[in-house]
Amino acid sequence: MTKKLVLGMTVAVLMLCLVAPVFSGGQQDQAKEDMTVEEINETRPLVVGLPTGLVTFETNEIATKTDVSVAEHIFDRLLQLTADAELAPMLATSYEMLDDRKTWRFKLRDDVYFSNGEHFTAETVKYVIDRGMDDQYNWRGNTPGYLFPSMDLVGAEVVDKYTVDIKASGYQPDLPGYISEVFIHPKEYYENNSLEKVAAEPIGSGPYVLKEWVKDDHATLELRDEYWGERPNLKTLIFRPFPETSTAVAELINGTVHVISKVPPDQAPMIDKTEGVEMRTVDGGRRIYVGFQQTADGPGSEAVRDVRVRRALNMAVDIDAILNSLLYGRGEREGGMVNPPHKSEEIKPYPYDPERAKELLAEAGYADGFSVELATPNGRYTKDREIALAIGDYLKEVGVDVEVIPYEWSVYVSMIRQKELPPLYLLGSGSAFLSAWYDLSDLVTVDAATNYVNWQNDEWDRLVQKLQNTYDPDEREKITDRLQMIVHEDAPWLFIYMQVDWYAKTSNIDWEPRGDEIMDFKHASFTK
Repeated sequence: MTKKLVLGMTVAVLMLCLVAPVFSGGQQDQAKEDMTVEEINETRPLVVGLPTGLVTFETNEIATKTDVSVAEHIFDRLLQLTADAELAPMLATSYEMLDDRKTWRFKLRDDVYFSNGEHFTAETVKYVIDRGMDDQYNWRGNTPGYLFPSMDLVGAEVVDKYTVDIKASGYQPDLPGYISEVFIHPKEYYENNSLEKVAAEPIGSGPYVLKEWVKDDHATLELRDEYWGERPNLKTLIFRPFPETSTAVAELINGTVHVISKVPPDQAPMIDKTEGVEMRTVDGGRRIYVGFQQTADGPGSEAVRDVRVRRALNMAVDIDAILNSLLYGRGEREGGMVNPPHKSEEIKPYPYDPERAKELLAEAGYADGFSVELATPNGRYTKDREIALAIGDYLKEVGVDVEVIPYEWSVYVSMIRQKELPPLYLLGSGSAFLSAWYDLSDLVTVDAATNYVNWQNDEWDRLVQKLQNTYDPDEREKITDRLQMIVHEDAPWLFIYMQVDWYAKTSNIDWEPRGDEIMDFKHASFTK
């Protein structure tokens, strides 16, 4: 304890450290030092600290990487995206595009059973897609709201017991990438039970089953006795939400939690100096931005519909200074919405130029500025509230009177889904690093579920249609490069940066974070 006091631990944190472990921790670790690694993995739960509570296990309602990270261990997909952002077989053994350039044929494994004993077949895949596309449910999750529209999905047809065709309305070379995010669930169980039951008691074909879920407290997963794939090392996973990051850090140091995400950067030096714990950072794919809502009401709503205002606000904020002060200089200012692997070389960040920003505001008729609200989540992304406040301060320097309003994530996510956002709002949009179009498709159409700004551009719409009938890879790249530039020039977002993800773990865990924010523990292990 003396060492922790020297490192500046507060009395409150020390009191937390003295609390007896609830699930596992230091005392149990000491008692098991003579065990083999295999015995430790079999008997000791891995406890993961989450930044927010779990919302649902209904695959068509899942909308956050927090929910995905837990569901990842319960459900399988046709294809999987590896930690190196490569597509690999999972429930599908192979796939190919057919001659019509609209249909992808997937060959399936014949040895997969769900945890309730149901057999996985092509009928299962068709059911998953039909259910996700069924308008009667009014789904609000990523699969029906983003993945299906992005691949312009038409439906699925059974070819034989272990072959299924998945059809798009046009040429969709990225369809396998989108499919790699769709969780597969059993037909009979989901047909014969209520939506409430399947959302709370999910059944999948993955290596773990949900044993207990106490909302806003913990979710416990246990390894299945029989699993078709490679058996994970760890028998028990426990996921616990910690809205207060100081609590998560304290429990990590005490050993009652083994991995935490969304670590505040200012906690990193203390963690690095503490024995038994260590930081892990990874360049992520989440685009952090302030959106300019084009159909919002209230003060400032008319102003942000003018492209000159949107460009002015991009120039009014010193993003580099914000990153240096709040994130220890990690991350780089962005000027677009596509991640570096597929980003056009022509896309450059807007310069910090407050004088030019004032000129543009005057040209748009706002020489005296205007008032506007800026909504932000509080604790969903790294330093989100603080970044929003800093942006508000910079905008005030060019005459824009900004009221920053923080929201709890549970409230904020409802506002996002209903598109009930003020003219300015801070948000992060994830990426799987698959292609330029994958990132651009957030704005695919004005009514797309992920087009939270309700942005529309005529040239964009024409090129999106052209892209669907363009097969040559070089021509497609030219089109997506132009689409990137349209977004940059029309500026539906105030571009901030690609998020750097900050994790911390105990030193006795063999695990590395991924750039796509999915916390996958299927290959994790305790060490001696």
